[in-house]
Amino acid sequence: MSILLVELEVHPGEGDGLASSFRSVFEPAISSQPGFEAVRLLRPVASNRWFLEIEFVDEPHRLAWVATELHGSVWPQLEAHCDRFVPEVFESAK
Repeated sequence: MSILLVELEVHPGEGDGLASSFRSVFEPAISSQPGFEAVRLLRPVASNRWFLEIEFVDEPHRLAWVATELHGSVWPQLEAHCDRFVPEVFESAK
């Protein structure tokens, strides 16, 4: 399993906008992709650092999603709410 964990530093006051874009645009788009397993947007209790967790069955499926035109149109809608983002890819331990 390929797991992408993205730390999102959200613009002050834009958390609700990020959550709305995630629910209405990003989640529906990624959910229909081959090899997709799960996606979660984790809201912090007391900071502006959010986390986006994405799971695919394997890294080739995740990379295929990133290469789609759909990804190219929906990811910027999340990124627009952030000062920066830091992605890191993990594999689940067996």
